[in-house]
Formats: sequence, C-alpha cells, structure tokens
Amino acid sequence: MMPEMRRKDRQLPEEEAVRLLQDCRFGVLCTVCADGTPYGIPMNHALIGRSLYMHCAADGGLKLENIARSPKACFTVVGQADGAEEGPPRLHSAIAFGRVSTALSEEERILGIEALRQHSRRPRPSGTGTARKVLVLRFDIEQLTGKGR
Repeated sequence: MMPEMRRKDRQLPEEEAVRLLQDCRFGVLCTVCADGTPYGIPMNHALIGRSLYMHCAADGGLKLENIARSPKACFTVVGQADGAEEGPPRLHSAIAFGRVSTALSEEERILGIEALRQHSRRPRPSGTGTARKVLVLRFDIEQLTGKGR
C-alpha cells in the first residue's frame, strides 16, 4: 500500500474521490514496463462498486504486456482544474491503486461494455461486432485517495 498523504489539509473524503471517478470521463492508467519505465495511457472508464472497467484492442500492445507481467497499476483522474490568475492552479484529483485483470467471464465483459457505453454517453451500436473485438479490463481498487485545493 501507498504511504499516507503528506498534505492532510488537502485530502478529500473517500466519497468525493469516488465521485471524481464516477464523474470524470477519462483518466490515465499507469503500468510499469519490463525495464522499470513507467507507462501511462489515457483511457475511458466506468466505475461499478470498487472496480473500474476499461477496454482496449484485444490484439496486445505495451499496456497488456505490462499487465501480463505485473497486474499492479494505478489510475488517476483530474476532475476540476482552473488556472488561478495568481498562485498555483486549483484542482481536484483522485488516484486509485490496485490490480488489473483481463480474465473476465463473458457476462462480466458485457456488463463492463454496457457500463462504459453509459459512462461515455455513447448510444448502443446497431451491431455487436465491435463489442466482440475489444478486451475488457477490470481494475480492482485496493486504495483510493483524493486531493483538492
């Protein structure tokens, strides 16, 4: 687990961090490459309980290579950022630490795809061909913190 937040005066209650995950349409999934290089990739997501669902092409890529080697990851969102004319910008963010799984049942995969469609406000496609071509990832949240200013 990660150490406690240094600036306790800026820590958001967990309910607010959850709300940021629910409200933000995009975030960054961070994994680690074989040589230790961090790798962050923007992803759309949907929250169901304590799990985030994401999707990607099923034919591989660096993200999936990293997850296969180590499922540990983090996911972060920025919900509000405004540039103050004087001083540092104000922002609200949440960061989740956990593990990513690619081995989902067909039922859970469909649940994840539906949640992603609703969260991204996309209409249901007329055919199901696209849904069959994607791999759905489940990110199980082990620790969640939020920070606001």
